[in-house]
Amino acid sequence: MDSLPARPVFSDSSLGPEEPQRPFRVSGLLSLLFGLISVGVLASTVLLFLPLIAILFALFAFRPSRDPSVVPAGRMLAVAGASLAIFFGGWALAQRMVQTRYMSDDGETFARNWLAVLEAGQRELAFELTLPPNERQLESMSLVEFYQTDTPALENFKGFTAQDVVQAILAADAPLEWELVDRSGPVRYEEAEMIILQFRDRSEQVPQAINVALLRIPPLPQDEATRGFYEEDDPATADLVQWHVFNIRYAD
Repeated sequence: MDSLPARPVFSDSSLGPEEPQRPFRVSGLLSLLFGLISVGVLASTVLLFLPLIAILFALFAFRPSRDPSVVPAGRMLAVAGASLAIFFGGWALAQRMVQTRYMSDDGETFARNWLAVLEAGQRELAFELTLPPNERQLESMSLVEFYQTDTPALENFKGFTAQDVVQAILAADAPLEWELVDRSGPVRYEEAEMIILQFRDRSEQVPQAINVALLRIPPLPQDEATRGFYEEDDPATADLVQWHVFNIRYAD
């Protein structure tokens, strides 16, 4: 019987050098996950830590490899995660800056109108606007009569008008010339936004600069009673009725 021809034997070396296995960077995947959920920062800047974590994981995914010739897997995921984090984080910050500017201008308008009301001697209305909108009296009620008959309200009203800065504004003989000197905020105060505006009277009838602290509460339901010198159905002033004067005093 003829013998079968010998089969060739292949060694691993005949297939060429084996490619080293690419390590997988889990940090790249985590960066992508945190980059995706960074969309939540658009609802609240309190969540700004999410895009920061995504960027940190991305940087960690790009740490040097032990073998420079091997490119670890997961780096493209890290690039995607960092890109999403920068996009959503930048969008949220820009949105907050616009809201802050709008709110500051809105509050300044309210403060200037409130000072004008107080200067005009409308003490009852000025005091009403130191109360949250849902604690003010109805539009149909006479404020002068109310503060003459309601004892608890009268005591609070007297305390307001007895303040030195209020007395100085009421005693002005000529129109006051308010100049905005400084502003701070808005900052979160319980469920409201607070800004502090500093005004100076250029006519010097009010001897010192004053600080007017304002609070803006979230919009109230339509059936809540609100009172003020702004009309709620006027688009130009609808937001302004949500402000109230939290504090007024001389600046330090």
